[in-house]
Amino acid sequence: MGAMRKEKLSTDLIAFFALLVIVFTGEIETRSLQQICSSSCGDIRIISYPFRLKGDPAGCGDSDYELSCENNRTIMEFNSAKYYVKRILYEMREIRIVDVNFANGTCNLPYKSLTGDDLHNDIRYRGFTIHQTFASFMNCSTIISDPAYPRLPCLGGNTSSVYVLYDRIGDSNLPLGCYFISMIPIDYNSSLPKNPSYEAVLNLLESGFNLGWSVECRDCLLSNSSCLSSGLDRPYKYDCYEPG
Repeated sequence: MGAMRKEKLSTDLIAFFALLVIVFTGEIETRSLQQICSSSCGDIRIISYPFRLKGDPAGCGDSDYELSCENNRTIMEFNSAKYYVKRILYEMREIRIVDVNFANGTCNLPYKSLTGDDLHNDIRYRGFTIHQTFASFMNCSTIISDPAYPRLPCLGGNTSSVYVLYDRIGDSNLPLGCYFISMIPIDYNSSLPKNPSYEAVLNLLESGFNLGWSVECRDCLLSNSSCLSSGLDRPYKYDCYEPG
């Protein structure tokens, strides 16, 4: 009787380990397929893992990092807004995007406001990278003559004017008669004067901004753990900490 139990236990263990091997091998093959697949769209010649293009085979890339190709331009949807992809730096794990409203140097407002909280709350990306800040837009019922507030010549009317504030976050300390409209990440350029012109800010808006990504960090957060940066060296590295 004991021999039969031992034989059954041995058979169960063999079956269990065989199942583990099958699952593990399948995961490796899936990851391998994801990383082999590659697409292109316009100026973005290589779109590969973790990214994929809409319409790619199901095994290509990661669905959380799906891009689309419209009129030969690579589009990324983020926080319900559209951005053109300017380049993907795979070694740095960074993607550079530009709001579609600024892509052609057009005088405009952001497609949609993008705040620090918006960046932090999207687990696919780890926010913008160092050397970046924000540009904030405000509407004022009176003319502001302070050079710290460049006016948008294309917006506003007889009773109001629109201004952009470089290296300013949100609606803090706005002049009387002004209210916050929207904000967007922008490169920080230390060579700019203290009060840059609207044209200088527009050039930065047209150049876009970088977002860092980490599939491992996303998976960590999905497991209800905490993901924290382990330093400022690029590519950025993150550590996963289980709760408790």
